[in-house]
Amino acid sequence: MNSLRLIRVTDIRPQALSWLWPGYVPRGKLTLLDGDPDYGKSLITIDLAARLSRGRPLPDGAQGGPVRRTLFLQAEDNAEDTLRPRLEAAGADFDHVFVVGRDGPHTALVRLPRHLRRMEELIRAESVDLVVLDPLVGFLTRAVCVANDQMVRQVLGPLGGMAGRTGTGVMMVRHLTKEGRHKALYRGGGSIGIVGVARSALLVADHPKSEGERVLTVTKSNLAERPPALAYRVVQNPAGQPVVEWTDILDMTADEALHPKPEPKRPEIGVLRAVEWLAENLRDGARPAKEVIDAALAAGISERTLDRAKGPADVISKLVSEGGKPKQWMWKLRGRQFDDLPDLEWP
Repeated sequence: MNSLRLIRVTDIRPQALSWLWPGYVPRGKLTLLDGDPDYGKSLITIDLAARLSRGRPLPDGAQGGPVRRTLFLQAEDNAEDTLRPRLEAAGADFDHVFVVGRDGPHTALVRLPRHLRRMEELIRAESVDLVVLDPLVGFLTRAVCVANDQMVRQVLGPLGGMAGRTGTGVMMVRHLTKEGRHKALYRGGGSIGIVGVARSALLVADHPKSEGERVLTVTKSNLAERPPALAYRVVQNPAGQPVVEWTDILDMTADEALHPKPEPKRPEIGVLRAVEWLAENLRDGARPAKEVIDAALAAGISERTLDRAKGPADVISKLVSEGGKPKQWMWKLRGRQFDDLPDLEWP
């Protein structure tokens, strides 16, 4: 057993934070990318790798930096017919993008924590700046139960240590659960320890206000002020390959994207017309409801539309009897005082 020793904080050399994508993906840390299948998570990692491989500006408009290298570990997509064509469509420099293989680029051969030491050797040998695990669970050994917090931390803790030692950012892709009522932070599959060890956590969801678009949001940001959400859509290039097209910067949280509040319904044009008609026809005093309805029908306003307009027009009604006559419903505008009717105790 290794002996323990104390280190004075004064002996610790401070280091500035470094970013692959400022605010979104830090160097030397674990980043989580959550989302449902077919929402473009893998395409986002490919788009980022392509930008890093050429030092191009980042999706939010941040200035590109030095050329960076990415290692893809993909358990669901084949490198030959999926990863390479998509990287080409995104404009990547292939010399700065890697996969792992023995006789071929079959990255599912990697298992954590079994191959962590060998992974670190390869990362150091090629000066890899970003590692993508897509999806994370595809690279865990069978002995690891992703729902068990202790097991998850025993794997991801050393993975984070490797990231820290090498300065490599690690992006872990994860699917969401079906529990739609949960907060965004708790929607990812597996133990809460997964998002717990990540220093940055991103989530993709439908754009609540623009059909056909999606948003990349930030659910957790331990190292910097939470950056804005980014709108995007997946389009096809002339060769038929899907690519990410970034469309807007949004002031939106992950919870707002997952659980958008319904917008208040705007009155229909017919209802607005009926509101104006009621205000005009009741301005001189209370009138029998039947008389008002008949006049409205003659004006081309249906009884259903008239009834829906009563609330916005602030019309109140009451069943009254005057001078021994049969009871009838009377309508009037709230707050009006009338001399032509007895005290009817309008509400």
